[in-house]
Amino acid sequence: MPQRRPLSRHVQGRKNCAIVAGSDHRTENTLKIEPRLVSMMYSAGGEQHIFRPLVSYSETLISMLIATEDHSFWQHHGINLTVIARAFFNNLRAGRTVEGGSTITQQVVKNLFLSRDKTYSRKIREILMRLFLRENSARTASLSSI
Repeated sequence: MPQRRPLSRHVQGRKNCAIVAGSDHRTENTLKIEPRLVSMMYSAGGEQHIFRPLVSYSETLISMLIATEDHSFWQHHGINLTVIARAFFNNLRAGRTVEGGSTITQQVVKNLFLSRDKTYSRKIREILMRLFLRENSARTASLSSI
């Protein structure tokens, strides 16, 4: 079995130009990645997320999640402006954050790419990032990323 050595990558501009190993920075010609690591992603907060196919979740669990978190999941395009506006005014009235107003898709964007800060600027970034996701795969990916 080959010896495991810490890896680092060298980037030039926006491209990976080399994967190097160990303190001697010897370039690695081959790299073996465990299958489980391929399906794993790290969020901005360093949390691990393992993606599973949607079919690995029961229909009951999916229905419960949608009913609890985003009852209009199948009717909107990943952003529900009515719910966001309601949350904004409820938070304003309370003088603090009491409601988030995020759809499941927005929650996935937040959990994978953004901080957990409860700020209006993060909410705006969350909405903008959602707009950049492809509509075709966004719903299935959202449910698979839970």
